[in-house]
Amino acid sequence: MTDKTMATQEEIFKLFYQKSIATGDKLSPKTVKEYEKQFKTISKKINIMDDEDKIIKFLDEIENPNTKSNKAFLILKIRRAFDQPHKQIEDMREKLKEDITRRRKMKSKEYTKSLISYTELVDELDKLKGTGLPYIFNFMHVNHGLRNRDLNAIIKFKKPKKVTENTIIFNPKQRKKQLDFYITDYKTSATHGEKHIIIKDENLLNEMKKLNRTENSYLVPVKQGQKATDGYINVLASRFSIQGLGEAKIAKILMKHFIDTKQFNKVHELSEQRGTNLSTLYTSYNMYDNIHKKDLQHQMLKKELMEKTSAEK
Repeated sequence: MTDKTMATQEEIFKLFYQKSIATGDKLSPKTVKEYEKQFKTISKKINIMDDEDKIIKFLDEIENPNTKSNKAFLILKIRRAFDQPHKQIEDMREKLKEDITRRRKMKSKEYTKSLISYTELVDELDKLKGTGLPYIFNFMHVNHGLRNRDLNAIIKFKKPKKVTENTIIFNPKQRKKQLDFYITDYKTSATHGEKHIIIKDENLLNEMKKLNRTENSYLVPVKQGQKATDGYINVLASRFSIQGLGEAKIAKILMKHFIDTKQFNKVHELSEQRGTNLSTLYTSYNMYDNIHKKDLQHQMLKKELMEKTSAEK
């Protein structure tokens, strides 16, 4: 075996990979490729087998804490594999984790302050009455947390025997004041299956009537009545969105409102209608995450959401 003190940087990485496999560390091809790319970048600056002091000096020159932490992580893995001293690097990375967490808290607080409140959001939606598609798009985002792609739907007056694409069942002449929205083509459809949303809101139904769409036409028709691309739907949604927020930020505003008002059933409903796991809503759409970790009420909410997620699996 090549001695680590004499090995080239390329040989060191190959040996590291072999050692990882031998110790049961299952690295995916994608991870190996990322490690190798990062290793080459680091190797242009330093020898990973150098004294710890030199490694620390190299890492100290990196300003971005996330980049610094990522490089330190790989360096640690390799030095551990070769039984090289790594305590100083390990301590540095632990301190980096604390710094990164603190920065995220600050950003989260700033981000929360920058978004409008739920009340303001609803008020802005109300101002869009009579605008047709802009109102319909924002209504679906604000009241049901839908994604843009969900709205790429065909309109039918009666439910077909088999729904093969996102379908809005709505007949403007029918006595029954109701719209049925069947969503089959969306980001997490393989996990959550077909979504069915019943809407009886008078304002939304009036906007749908005003569109005057014929049966088998699309909510957003393009040339010769063809179906729009998801990209075009995204462009329209961005143009229509209240204060340019977009569906993801609107979902975060909804989550904050439901948490503040303790409407946990609404969080569950948002999970089902958006097609997003409760755990994902909590970690990716909860603006309180990493802010009030010592708050008992918040911890109880987290526990409740996670329990519901486990029960659903």
